[in-house]
Amino acid sequence: MDYKILSDMSIDIDLAAAEQDGIEFIPMPYDLGEQHIKCEKPQNDAECHNFYEALRNKVKTQTSQVTPFEYFGIFREYVKAGTPLLVLCLSSGLSTTYQSALSAVQDLKEQYDNVQIEVVDTLGATGGVGILAECAAENRRQGMSLSENAAWLCEHAGHISYWFKVQDLFYLLRGGRVSAAAAVFGSALQIKPILCINAEGGLDTIAKARGNKQAAAELPRRFEETYDPSEPKLAYICHADVPEQAEELRAQIQEKHPELTIRVTGLCPVIGSHTGPDMMAIIHFATRRK
Repeated sequence: MDYKILSDMSIDIDLAAAEQDGIEFIPMPYDLGEQHIKCEKPQNDAECHNFYEALRNKVKTQTSQVTPFEYFGIFREYVKAGTPLLVLCLSSGLSTTYQSALSAVQDLKEQYDNVQIEVVDTLGATGGVGILAECAAENRRQGMSLSENAAWLCEHAGHISYWFKVQDLFYLLRGGRVSAAAAVFGSALQIKPILCINAEGGLDTIAKARGNKQAAAELPRRFEETYDPSEPKLAYICHADVPEQAEELRAQIQEKHPELTIRVTGLCPVIGSHTGPDMMAIIHFATRRK
């Protein structure tokens, strides 16, 4: 079927898979110190390392939203070319990105005939968006129409589980996820929160591990409790510049589940700005997200 698949740059996806499937990207901005940067494509290992090294050296970072006006300009070029679009957006529970994209589509429909754009709320981010993008490309190869594919993605977005640990509680403090007291005392006690993305696409803290070893053990345990082998056998491990830990987790899960394709990617700056260095996540299809 002749339509393009676009994702905003909250995505983490295997570069070879993205190129093979012709997946295109909507830039998202972030600041790193005095630099204002547009993240335009998935970062390679060296680019991820440089970003997280800057954070380790206390360079400040923040992100900003993609506006409806910016979405309008991007989508308009495809509309004028007569190209239908399937658009994947960062969770509406984490950002206004999805609502901005919908607003842009509505404005386009008021100015142009035959606007064919389906916008999907992924209810997630990072490798979960990568999983959905790869599934969307496979669905397209199997002949799914634009609207059928969008409906499939909306249904299955809620079947992807996200389990992740963070190293530095002060990044969660900046995002309003923990209190100042929790950040101070948790850091002093080496508390590592285990988080998930809930059914509404927002963040929940589900456990608190003492130290990195305990935190790392939580991820495969959560995976085993929820993995659904009847769904597409694709998982992502996304990490904020801890490749050795990510490879250990991949090997541990792969040994028990040789049927799984497990992608390992760096965590994009757009999400990494909010979680900090050394974060790691396992993302996979599961029994429906609780």
